[in-house]
Amino acid sequence: MNKYFTPARRAYVAVALLRVLVGAFFIYDGYTKLNDPNFAVRLPSMLAGWSANNPIFFYQDLLNLLIIPNGWFFAPIVIYSELLVGVGYVLGAFMPIMILVQAFLNLNFLMAAQHTHPSELLVNMAFLAMALVLYVSGAGNHYGLDHWLKPYLPFGNLKKKKRKPAKNKAQKKAQVSRSLKKKVNSRDNFEDDHHWDDSDDSIDPDWDVGENEDSDKDIDLVELAEMKKRKKRQKATQL
Repeated sequence: MNKYFTPARRAYVAVALLRVLVGAFFIYDGYTKLNDPNFAVRLPSMLAGWSANNPIFFYQDLLNLLIIPNGWFFAPIVIYSELLVGVGYVLGAFMPIMILVQAFLNLNFLMAAQHTHPSELLVNMAFLAMALVLYVSGAGNHYGLDHWLKPYLPFGNLKKKKRKPAKNKAQKKAQVSRSLKKKVNSRDNFEDDHHWDDSDDSIDPDWDVGENEDSDKDIDLVELAEMKKRKKRQKATQL
């Protein structure tokens, strides 16, 4: 059991459960508002009551000048934004975008109603903290659709691309030759810095990579020779 349910996997499961629970809450809240035919009518009066004693003056002006007069326009935005966030969280799809939308919603709820009751402040701060946790943990990459959607997103392929394998024998020899040159150059730089003696060097400087048929074996031989030289150098330093 412990072999497969490692600490890393337990962390992934915990983040996935948090993501689904937060998404279920937003789906429930958005669906409740969607089934309320009077929500668009009640929203301006509710915001007017919150705006009366709001200590955040710039947000009070925003409510009075923009949001309250156009409550009919912002009501469906709130409803469908909550539903969108909820579905995205449950499926684990487009999580960076969903987290930003959720944080924007909770930040506005916080600034609009934080003075009405301590619970409004605590609940919205808790949701903002959960959004930060989900963003930092990469929620959606594990047990979510983002695991498959990420390569097709605009910023999904930011990882360093791997070098394509050689298609023919000539390209393979060229790759081996380049890797050998890098190793030899790094060895020379190391010896120049430490003044090592190469009198018993195990690699022939005239050795040609192209003379060998199997390039993979060539690389192994080079690595083996480098290991022998490192052991000799360690013994020299001990003396």
